[in-house]
Amino acid sequence: MDKKVNMVTGIVGALIGVLIGMAAWVGIYQLGYIAGIAGFIMMICSIKGFELLGGGINVPGIIVCVVIDLAAVYFAHKLAITVSVMQELEYSFNRSYSYIPYLLEYEEFATAYYKDLAMGYGLTLIAIIPSIINMFKRRK
Repeated sequence: MDKKVNMVTGIVGALIGVLIGMAAWVGIYQLGYIAGIAGFIMMICSIKGFELLGGGINVPGIIVCVVIDLAAVYFAHKLAITVSVMQELEYSFNRSYSYIPYLLEYEEFATAYYKDLAMGYGLTLIAIIPSIINMFKRRK
């Protein structure tokens, strides 16, 4: 764990890894579930991607992975909603994505959107916190 870690390539690896989790998030959401388990998948894949391309993982690398994962939850949720809008309204991806702010003007949609996003963040944090604690324990 004390070997030199390349942060730049590690971040690239984490970004590639988190894309796998985002795809899982969208897929699980389309099945009608809040995709908290996909947040766990994102964390595992981003850390593994960081390790593979960065030559290892260190505390700053773990922090970077957590930040990337938390940002990815937001974008994965918005992407999942975009896909739902595409299916429901038969719009293109771009039109569906740009239509979300208009849909958020409706209280029922906004409530469901933010409730699902908050639940996704909560489940993601519940899933990744034990993993982070275990990684720090292994380092000691």
